[in-house]
Amino acid sequence: MSKLYILPFDHRSSFLKIIGIPKPPNKQGIKTAKNYKKLVYHAYLNSLKKTNEINKTNTGILVDPWLGKDILQDAKKKKLIFCYTLEKSGQQEFKFDQPDYKQHLQRLKPTYAKVLVRYNPQEDKTTNKRQAKRLAILSNYLQTTPTKFLFELLVPPTDKQLKRSKSKQSYDKKIRPALTIKAIKELQQTGVNPSIWKLEGTSSLKDLKKITKQVISFNPNSRIIILGRGESKQKAEQWIKVAAQIPEVIGFAVGRTIFQKPLENYKNKKISKTQATTQITNNFLHFIKLFENERKQKMKIPPIYIGSDHAGFKLKEKVKLYLIKKKIPFEDLGNLKFDPKDDYPDFATKVARKVAKEKTKGILLCGSSLGVCISANKIKGIRAVSPYNNKETTLSRTDDDANILCLSGWFTPVFTAFRMINTFLNTEFSKSPRHQRRINKIKKLELK
Repeated sequence: MSKLYILPFDHRSSFLKIIGIPKPPNKQGIKTAKNYKKLVYHAYLNSLKKTNEINKTNTGILVDPWLGKDILQDAKKKKLIFCYTLEKSGQQEFKFDQPDYKQHLQRLKPTYAKVLVRYNPQEDKTTNKRQAKRLAILSNYLQTTPTKFLFELLVPPTDKQLKRSKSKQSYDKKIRPALTIKAIKELQQTGVNPSIWKLEGTSSLKDLKKITKQVISFNPNSRIIILGRGESKQKAEQWIKVAAQIPEVIGFAVGRTIFQKPLENYKNKKISKTQATTQITNNFLHFIKLFENERKQKMKIPPIYIGSDHAGFKLKEKVKLYLIKKKIPFEDLGNLKFDPKDDYPDFATKVARKVAKEKTKGILLCGSSLGVCISANKIKGIRAVSPYNNKETTLSRTDDDANILCLSGWFTPVFTAFRMINTFLNTEFSKSPRHQRRINKIKKLELK
């Protein structure tokens, strides 16, 4: 997975406080809280409809089973990425909210099982060891299930550390990064091996690179998303801008910074329910756009390579205008002019070699789409496809990790082509064991 944007609203005690529900909540309070969570969920669903840049393969939700049971079930029905919260709320030491959590995971089969852990290496060693033991057992169990492990790590300051640093801001900047590295290392040494580390951000690129180095030293396939920690919009933006510059950081999970103010304003009748939903949607999309733009500007991402013969030339020129409009970098490898005597293998192989070498994606066009597809697939490392519709395009990415999309200059309508290109470029490979196994077999065929 190369990107993951999560809207988390699994907060319980803090969520009740935001919407003014006293603790412990009565039946009406719980009902009200559930409705507020559904509002956040609908805002997330609206974000999927509002832009083609994201979809349900690279975004998801994180919600608790207490106030979000119905949401979890609906997310499963809609085949969304959804994360199931396992920790007991408001505890300084990690404990399972439900002792029979395995049964719940087996029944619901969430994409991720998430835990929140407060772990400072210089805090009570006995508590840390006790937490690590529970977490290692969970990590080992999840290795045997389809559900992946999402680990949220908070490294709060001890009284001594806070006194020495004189402020929380100074602690975050000068002390926390090194403690985070040590905490991750200690947890890894006990057998904690999540797919995703959900970490506090840093204002220093150098510090985040060191943290990332520790994460992937134990498991090169582990990835990081940056949490929001209820910080101000400005602080969250700063963390995301730094994070977007590191390839192993694939997104974020920002919650209260996105939904708290709209929910408070709705509760106080300053805005309508529709306005609150729209504001949450826009806030979520704002951070996605910020991450995407920063990544494009600061990281050297190889362009999309495109090519066609004379039969695909007209559609290719329209595709180029579409890519320009979407601000997607590309390079046209020809033909650069209409030549009725040119041959599609010449351009197909040019694009295929570039895609294979730079591990990027490509778009090829000819009359039927079949000729360029056959030609491209002769190049080692290429999985070119000629899908009939958008659904097949989606499957070519989720199941087959296709890296070249082939379109027909004769039979593919322009707007269908645009839709298929958008899907192809924004859909992630699922990395499910069965699909990875089959791709590995294809790679072995290339060696014969």
